[in-house]
Amino acid sequence: MVKRKEVKKILSLSSLAGGETSDLEKSEIIDLSKASSLAVTIRCTHGSGATSPLKVHLVASVDGSMFDTTDYDSFEAHLVAGSETQKTVKVDPEPLYLRVKVENPSGEPEATDIDVWATIGFEE
Repeated sequence: MVKRKEVKKILSLSSLAGGETSDLEKSEIIDLSKASSLAVTIRCTHGSGATSPLKVHLVASVDGSMFDTTDYDSFEAHLVAGSETQKTVKVDPEPLYLRVKVENPSGEPEATDIDVWATIGFEE
């Protein structure tokens, strides 16, 4: 049973061009060493010509300094071209540490106002 939750903004980007991926180092580290649950939320505005949703990549680490070269998990944002959307997904909190990066797979349109939060649950 989760007794306490914390919400932490882990990434904020004013824009992300089509075909670009944010740097992993721009993300805050999510410390899951005492976590019992995790949900990750993305809020963004896709460009009016967007054909693919933004993709959130979650990358794990055992020590908080060296991160895997492959995704631990990933999910797509909700795509409504030209509109602000928000999507939350439940993520297994098994790794000790996670960081996120966001990918804009659409060709030309830029995505704007991108924010990613972690909601971490604790059983104290």
